[in-house]
Amino acid sequence: MPNPRHESHIDLDSRKLLAEMAKRGLSAAQLSKIAGVSPTTLSGVICHRRSVTVRTARRIAHALIEVQPIDGLAELLRSEVGADQAILATSMFPAGKKELFVDSGVIVVAPARVPAMVDVLRKALIAMYVARMSDAERTDKLGRLFKFMTSPAFKRRLAEAAELAGEALQIDVDEKRAHDNVWKKRGTVLTRIKNVLREIDTDVSAIVEAPGPDAGAKVLRPAAFRVTSND
Repeated sequence: MPNPRHESHIDLDSRKLLAEMAKRGLSAAQLSKIAGVSPTTLSGVICHRRSVTVRTARRIAHALIEVQPIDGLAELLRSEVGADQAILATSMFPAGKKELFVDSGVIVVAPARVPAMVDVLRKALIAMYVARMSDAERTDKLGRLFKFMTSPAFKRRLAEAAELAGEALQIDVDEKRAHDNVWKKRGTVLTRIKNVLREIDTDVSAIVEAPGPDAGAKVLRPAAFRVTSND
């Protein structure tokens, strides 16, 4: 096996690498696993622009080739899965994109935004189905919907909803903490009651089981006499 120290090294364009990863919805951990490259090596390329061996560069390139890019994902889903729309969750976004954007009919969104996006898209698709829209009408409506979903106003409302959801979750956390305190106090009081009742039982047992004041004294039995008649 060749010594890595003696292999030729090459510099990878970290920006292009990130863009290709975003096209495929790949995280650094996923690409590292697919390419068989250590996370430390990949992190060095992305964050610190460190050079890698030619063999490592080839592994990364081959891994990217094997994974279907977002550009072809929409057509793949329609042909093989029968899906009209697709939502791709990823934490890696190309330059100039963040949180949410639409690429080739695929909604690319941050993982935290997926539940809200699924809810919005599902309601829209059901409404269009109920309205029995033609293909042309559906295409037009979806285009307008995607334009709205990528607008600053929609993203702002989505962020507000996420913030309120966080507040609701915090309320549940606070409520549980309050319940825990109540249950702890109740448990302490019940334990004290149990201890008091145990002390009462101990006192009662001491009284019942203690010897009486005449214990050990000789007990005198009354004499029995039989009276007979001489007549």
